[in-house]
Amino acid sequence: MATGRFTCTLSAEKEYPLGAPILVKFVLNNETDVDYHVLAWRTPLETFRGDYLIVNKNGKPVPYDGPLVMRADPHPQHYIRVPAKGTVSTEIDLTRAYHLDEPGHYTVQINSDLLDHYAGQRLMEPKSRDTFNTHKLVSNVATFRIVAGAQPKKTEGQLQREKEPKQMFSPVQAQKANRPNPPVAPKMQGGDANKRRAVQNAHEGATTFAYACANLLKTSDYYKNKNYVTWFGAVDQTRQEKVTGNYQKIYDTLISDQFTYYLDGGDYCEPGVIAYTYKYCRSVYFCGGFYNYPFIGIFSQMGIVLHELTHAVTGTDDVVYGTGNCKNLAKNDSAKAVKNADSYRLFTETTFPFDMGFDASAVLPNGKTYVTFANLYVRYSDSSANQFDAGYPKPIRGNWGALPESFNQGFDSMVVLPNGKIYVTKGSQYVRYSDNNASKVDDGYPLPIRGHWGNLPDSFNQGFDAAVVLPNGKIYVTTGSQYVRYSDKTADTVDEGYPLSIKGHWGNLPDSFDQSFDTAVVLPNKKIYVTKGSQYVRYSDNSAGTVDGGYPLPIQGHWGKMPDA
Repeated sequence: MATGRFTCTLSAEKEYPLGAPILVKFVLNNETDVDYHVLAWRTPLETFRGDYLIVNKNGKPVPYDGPLVMRADPHPQHYIRVPAKGTVSTEIDLTRAYHLDEPGHYTVQINSDLLDHYAGQRLMEPKSRDTFNTHKLVSNVATFRIVAGAQPKKTEGQLQREKEPKQMFSPVQAQKANRPNPPVAPKMQGGDANKRRAVQNAHEGATTFAYACANLLKTSDYYKNKNYVTWFGAVDQTRQEKVTGNYQKIYDTLISDQFTYYLDGGDYCEPGVIAYTYKYCRSVYFCGGFYNYPFIGIFSQMGIVLHELTHAVTGTDDVVYGTGNCKNLAKNDSAKAVKNADSYRLFTETTFPFDMGFDASAVLPNGKTYVTFANLYVRYSDSSANQFDAGYPKPIRGNWGALPESFNQGFDSMVVLPNGKIYVTKGSQYVRYSDNNASKVDDGYPLPIRGHWGNLPDSFNQGFDAAVVLPNGKIYVTTGSQYVRYSDKTADTVDEGYPLSIKGHWGNLPDSFDQSFDTAVVLPNKKIYVTKGSQYVRYSDNSAGTVDGGYPLPIQGHWGKMPDA
């Protein structure tokens, strides 16, 4: 059918027996007097790498069930030359990607664009998506009939799901309320140690980000903020509930099901391909390009994993890719934005999960402030922790020395004692560092808290909530609604008269703070900060006796934000 420079047609046989290949011919015509190169992506010119057709059976849609391939910018080899007044053609087998499993009347037509094209006989250098010259493709509607025959052919998606093992895993419970559980460890096929570490970190990071996105959208007006509107469009309750539900479903699946990750790729790992998966499966294939991206940031390993999980868990589509296209989709067609995998990637990559709260915080001997949330941490170089350093958050795993596995999933408390040593606790254990950057755990650790932190009440031996050295030189440790104090430099002897209740001894605190602290830290600006949930208070006196006026404040907007896309 005519669309200016190009016309395209689909043609099929009138009748096919059930179980046979359903071969449909695609012809692209160049109606101009000059040669053109066209990008084959998302057209029949490259067979199936995504959904580019509308297939109906007796008037009802047949869903796509082929591979969903995520790619970087195209290479010259992805373009096909269409000569002046000439054609290119190919045949595709619909049964590879569509459930054509019953006799009936079927229709098929193109539902895609030529993503890019340019005039000339010579191939151009690789182009970025931002410079694409898109051309609308409109085809005729081809019709055919399927009659009784053999057993129907299975789609590639069906074949992928059938080879996956049944799931029999129980979630590992988080030790803190309002924090994500660690995910089920993925099964990794192939790959060297570096690839395994990268994928594991991205898997665990995606779990934390999915949890944070779901809960920020559920428990606050987060969906009304600029970031949500940028990627999913104007606020609408139905769409907001859909987005929230998808994040929750991804998180719930990660903590209950085991994914299989193919670290050396698969059949569709061609040049430029980053990763691919299938809808409603538990497998992801990582191609060589995946390992070129950073852990965090705009277009990151964590974001790529999240993108693939939206396909595998919630059945999202690849409507558009990239920052500009996703922004336009949110603005012009919000209903499609909430179904678009890359919109979720970009929302996730621009959401700061630490807005939910902090797990541990301390200023290390190197003068930097470190804050953890679940399996992630950020670093601040400014004295008031207004904006975390570029390249953060980062995974705890691999960046804090050879930690016990439970510590890789998150810290409970962190403190630098007057002896200059760094102490990190998790549950009833702790580790110690003697270097300024907490890069090497001291030999002989972890050790139990019991017997090494003085004559503590039993509840403290089970774990600390927060630990801090105040400007008065005393060490304070909290568990639940109580705290203890140490006057010696190595926290060997609890001061007499302790524990005491937080209530009544830390100033006029909100009730939730009286019940427990999440973190306490003295920043380089000499102010004392205490966090609880998504809020924090500040003290300007040396002993945390009076909460500064105007507090509590939300963490969101005061402790940094992710870079805009």
